[in-house]
Amino acid sequence: AELFAAGRERQLAALEQLKHLDDEAVTTALVRFLRFHAGDPVVKTLALAVLKARGERGVVQMEKFGRSWSVDIAAAPVAWDDLDERDRAVYARLSHHGYHEDPAFVRFAYTCGWSTAWPCFRSHRRAASQRYGPRRCT
Repeated sequence: AELFAAGRERQLAALEQLKHLDDEAVTTALVRFLRFHAGDPVVKTLALAVLKARGERGVVQMEKFGRSWSVDIAAAPVAWDDLDERDRAVYARLSHHGYHEDPAFVRFAYTCGWSTAWPCFRSHRRAASQRYGPRRCT
């Protein structure tokens, strides 16, 4: 019930407890949470990571940023090892800019890019690649 409560902190606390339980009901609750309109976007990304870590497969629907997304659990980039070479290049470039040119940018870019917007960026990039062909990061 706390997973569906208001507020990021309560949702994070509930997710932290649930991820340690080996029960099919937890998987069902996490999939339902991904569709929950009031779920925090960061917590939803973390819930997706929990599903992937539990070995779940398949496509799930996720409500995020006012839109509905179809996400393949196995393909979701929830860890550094899940990123392809181009995505790592984007992350490296942002890190270089932040550490060498604008230190205040690092925290902002990391929070926005990794925790919140990264799954959307990858979804849009994949859709664009299918329509227009691959693009290079320069």
